Amino acid sequence: MSDNELNANQQSAVSTRQKYDLKWNVDKVTTRLPVPVLIQLGHYMKEFDLRPSEAVRQILTDWLTDKNYPTSSN
Repeated sequence: MSDNELNANQQSAVSTRQKYDLKWNVDKVTTRLPVPVLIQLGHYMKEFDLRPSEAVRQILTDWLTDKNYPTSSN
């Protein structure tokens, strides 16, 4: 196959890239957590009846609020 044929095939190929969806982003966060922390997250989610994204959002909100971080960039 020549270089021209290869380029033509690549350009005509349908992209397999999926649309970005925030709901999958939480999996990237939870898979990087150490196992003991992931277990604690599971207990937290069960206690408050939350899904992973809601639990992570609530934990970060509470933690950042407790630390008095600013809520705007100004």
